[in-house]
Amino acid sequence: MIEAAVLRALRPRGVLFLCVANSARSQLAEGIARSLAPPGIAVFSAGSEPSSVRPEAVEVLAEIDIDIGSHHSKAIDTVDRAAVDTVITAIDTAIAATSQTFVVTLGGAVETGDTFSVTIAGTTVPLTVGGEATLAAVRDALLADINASGAGAVVTATVGFGDGEIVLTADDPAGAAIAVTVATTDAGAADAPTDLNTISVSETGVEAALGAFKSGLTLASTIAGTIQVAVDAAVYRAVTN
Repeated sequence: MIEAAVLRALRPRGVLFLCVANSARSQLAEGIARSLAPPGIAVFSAGSEPSSVRPEAVEVLAEIDIDIGSHHSKAIDTVDRAAVDTVITAIDTAIAATSQTFVVTLGGAVETGDTFSVTIAGTTVPLTVGGEATLAAVRDALLADINASGAGAVVTATVGFGDGEIVLTADDPAGAAIAVTVATTDAGAADAPTDLNTISVSETGVEAALGAFKSGLTLASTIAGTIQVAVDAAVYRAVTN
């Protein structure tokens, strides 16, 4: 993370304190930072899974004459991103408390003999289409098989938005990272490309976004540190020459 000295050198104009519930630590940080920040600096707080502000946080700050009685827990997407140029967070804690989520999407025209399989944390759940079936029916059968298999001890499968969507949510937010892969074969080898069945998987949800966010923060920290080293070297040369 960016050290305090580097952070001051960057002269941030908008600071966001990010945690999981936005109920205590980040609320305390927002309240104290607002009271100390010079004019022109905006201060925010938010959580990856907002809940409610703990009364203890309100009471503690009231003891030093800082009033956060009107504060409420806020989701990340409610903060104006254009107003924030600095984020301070225990990002690993946020990621550990947020479940992985995947969306498996079935598509195309399904027919007898088509196969679909989903492999979740090493457990493969196969399904062969028997008889006439709609995309939604295939989805429901595969979903039920996932929940009834060993993979059901790792994730919970639920119906997504579309006829062919299955949402997989990790049961243990603090558990090891889960890998999900998919495969399909089409019984109609002579089908036109538009008639072939398809299956895909994508990781989605807050956990994935936080992971990408952490990577971005790490890169930003590295860049900021490099800039600070260059500035220090330039100042040293100016003073000693």
